[in-house]
Amino acid sequence: MKLEGFSSIVPLLAMLIVVALALAFSFVPRFRKCLALAGPVFYLRAFALMLLALACARPYTESRRESGSALLLMDISDSMEAPIAQLLLDRARQLESSNVPLDVMPFSAKAASAPVRLKSGQTFRQLQDSWNKLDIGATNLESGIEAALQQPPQSVILISDGRETRGDARRLVGALRSLGSRVYPLVPDDISAQHTDAFKVAKLYAPLVAPAQKSVEIRTTLKNAAETSLSGTLEIVHAGKVIASRAVTVPAGQEIVEVAESDPSAEGVQEITATLKPDNSAYPPSAESIFLSSQPREKVLLLSGNAEDSKFLKEGLENQSYQLKSFVGDLRAEKLPALEDFSSLVLNNISADQLPAAMLPAIEAYVRNGGGLVMLGGNRSFGLGNYKDTEVAKAIPVEMLPPETVKKRLNLAMSLVLDKSRSMADGEKLDYAKEAARETIRNLKSDDLVQVVGFDASPFVVVEMSQVGENRERAIDRVSRLFPAGQTNLLPAIDEARRSLVRANAGRKHMIILTDGKIPDEGPYYVELVKQLRLLGITVSTVLLGSGTDPGMLRTMADQGGGAFYQTNDPRSLPKIFLMDVKIGSGEQTLKEDLEYLVRQGTGEIVTTEIRTFPPVRGYVQTRPREGANLELVAFGLDRAEPLLASWGYGKGKSVAFTSDASGRWSNYWVAWPRFATFWSEVVDWVRKKDAIDANVRFDLRTTVAKSNLNLDLSIFSDKTPGSVRALLRLPSGEERSVGFTSISAGHYQSVVPGIMAGRYDLSVIADGVKLAPVAFSLPGSLFGERKGEGFDGALLSYLADASGGRINPQPADLRAQTYVQLERHDLTPWFVLVALLLILVEIVLRELQINLFSNPRLWRCA
Repeated sequence: MKLEGFSSIVPLLAMLIVVALALAFSFVPRFRKCLALAGPVFYLRAFALMLLALACARPYTESRRESGSALLLMDISDSMEAPIAQLLLDRARQLESSNVPLDVMPFSAKAASAPVRLKSGQTFRQLQDSWNKLDIGATNLESGIEAALQQPPQSVILISDGRETRGDARRLVGALRSLGSRVYPLVPDDISAQHTDAFKVAKLYAPLVAPAQKSVEIRTTLKNAAETSLSGTLEIVHAGKVIASRAVTVPAGQEIVEVAESDPSAEGVQEITATLKPDNSAYPPSAESIFLSSQPREKVLLLSGNAEDSKFLKEGLENQSYQLKSFVGDLRAEKLPALEDFSSLVLNNISADQLPAAMLPAIEAYVRNGGGLVMLGGNRSFGLGNYKDTEVAKAIPVEMLPPETVKKRLNLAMSLVLDKSRSMADGEKLDYAKEAARETIRNLKSDDLVQVVGFDASPFVVVEMSQVGENRERAIDRVSRLFPAGQTNLLPAIDEARRSLVRANAGRKHMIILTDGKIPDEGPYYVELVKQLRLLGITVSTVLLGSGTDPGMLRTMADQGGGAFYQTNDPRSLPKIFLMDVKIGSGEQTLKEDLEYLVRQGTGEIVTTEIRTFPPVRGYVQTRPREGANLELVAFGLDRAEPLLASWGYGKGKSVAFTSDASGRWSNYWVAWPRFATFWSEVVDWVRKKDAIDANVRFDLRTTVAKSNLNLDLSIFSDKTPGSVRALLRLPSGEERSVGFTSISAGHYQSVVPGIMAGRYDLSVIADGVKLAPVAFSLPGSLFGERKGEGFDGALLSYLADASGGRINPQPADLRAQTYVQLERHDLTPWFVLVALLLILVEIVLRELQINLFSNPRLWRCA
């Protein structure tokens, strides 16, 4: 380490004077004797004082480093057309990828205090938005270059249109030369073509706020002031997603309006940018940006007993305007979010034993304090889920019965009797019949039973009567073993199916008979057999494939059997016919009300939904309505009506009980119902807490600028007129202000904000303590002197490049060839102080050993 010099000369001169005086006294005999007796103590102390004096002079060393880096000086003022600026920024990134390290220093009215690393994928608009505090309403190129000169010497890549509204960059040419910093402006290839705004995006409009999960119209006005028709590509981006990209043509001297739909999935305040890229390179691209706020989605917490319970309800709520958080299964060890973070809680066939013990009283307190609760039925809910006598039971509008409650459900035993005679080989009839059987098996419920009997001259049991859930895949595989052979003899096959159905333990029993020809031995005994089946509780449907046979007998069998008759000439329609008949056999399309539970209005008023007609249910958990509950719907069957949907208010909150399920086990009609998602959305919406002023209330905001003041004109369209309205406003500088509004008339408010600048403003309105949807808007630089469409000042940019030794649009080799010697100082002051302190410590130790000046009496006489 080599000592290069001192930063301050005064302490050094003082030290030299002290040393000179010490040397002068050393020639005096009396003091020479004292020095001899004091020994090393005197010299240690003197040397320590000398080091401290040198430390006060701030000694340093220097190191030299050659650098080939470059600084990107980026103009983010509002006069910069975003598409052109982005093109030039991408070109600068190409220089960086050529082993030229590149930092960016944004500037507009002011410059950033230090360069920052350009983030991967960061766009010009993002850079501009994050540095609004530099005041994009003005261009001060002189300020930008001056800030760049404060950095270590390096090449300066300049992206700017050169349209200064403040300062004069020419004044810094001498400083650039003296420091050896070269300026390399990046400009469009055809700089002369960038001076026209004849073909541009003239206006971009969208509503201030979009409803949650809903699209709104975005209207883009394109202007062509040229004398010829012009074409180009219009691209509209919302929240970083391209929502429209189309070719457009604007006639000469006219304007057109292009309409696009916003992205319904976008949330919060998001930017919309419309960019027009002309086909003719003589016209530069142009862009306009606005902000669209999407109303926040209601947060709903869904807790389900298992994945099968969750499937349909989760999908239905996610497709509505809800921000859904879903948990499934045993949640006792799960860290669940705080209930207060959600407007509604849905307990979907989940037992009390699957929840953390502390959650049960927390749910009751949540509803009592204003939350919303929906409890659905199932085999793990209400009394069956051990909720009886818990804290949750207090908040539910129905009384839970003990777990012995009978669950209402009817399963199905299905026998498929298929003709496999030789005639079924024609036209792939049997192949489609087998596919119909396989599709039927796939669509039966797990607790249903199925049998497949093939017949020609004699019956052949392909699939024994067994439960579908245990035998589904095996049954599907065995159906393929049917092959055509022999004559047609139906009677033994019906008798085989009858025996199996009689033994089956099922609530419904149904037989489908398929044949393609005349029954050779048809007669009255077929009708009598079907009547006997009907008395045994077995229904029969028949299917005739082809038109060459009189369908009379098959139609009569279906009529007497309580089923349906089908006839088709197209074997490809068999799977559809079978599935349709399965619905009849299982009760999904039957009009026999004693086989299902009809849903009717109860003794109360239907308030949780606008819907007034509902599908039947196949099962529910028995409960009793509590005193004060609103019994909205009942399940009606067997001359009894029991609660299906009940609601009430509990404390400050609301709760709803739905005693059937939403998994399709008891509610198969409901999950296939087109209004399933709408019903549950309305129920969840009814229980959620509602403030006097709805956070999603519609409002309108208009802004104007006058004498450096921002005028805010606010209209709130609410049934209840807010008495107190204020707002939090974040300025482009990052400053946050509390803004008070003055009431002009009912729902109409105004405010004035002084000291403004161009850029983005974020506003959050608070009406009677309720935060409305946050919004954002921009004040364009044109209000403060910036002008778009004037192109690049080629004369100024060329002058800066030539005067500093740079060039327009440099190549990577130009930057790599330019190296700068950078001197770095390393301060030695801490080392001098440390050594001085060590010497003083040694001197103290010696003094304690009685060998210093004050411990030797003889030395007093030398003074």
